[in-house]
Amino acid sequence: MDKDRLEVASAFVSGGDVTAYDEAGNRIVSLEGVNFDNVYLEDDDGQRVEFSQTAQASQSEIEEMRNLIKTLNDKVLQLEREGRA
Repeated sequence: MDKDRLEVASAFVSGGDVTAYDEAGNRIVSLEGVNFDNVYLEDDDGQRVEFSQTAQASQSEIEEMRNLIKTLNDKVLQLEREGRA
């Protein structure tokens, strides 16, 4: 893939991984272990998008998300049980 381009509607960058989506929200690109010297995103004007370093989530934010996921999972299980009864 030398100088290949693909238009995407949105992209999610996490560490060295990039996932990009089309207008309908379908995943169309998934790259792992990306070297951002060779792979980058461009905006509509063809200008390279620079990725900023973001702060790591705090321990309290992580714990809050874990609790939210557990609550959502419990609700889904409850709804499934009620549907089978």
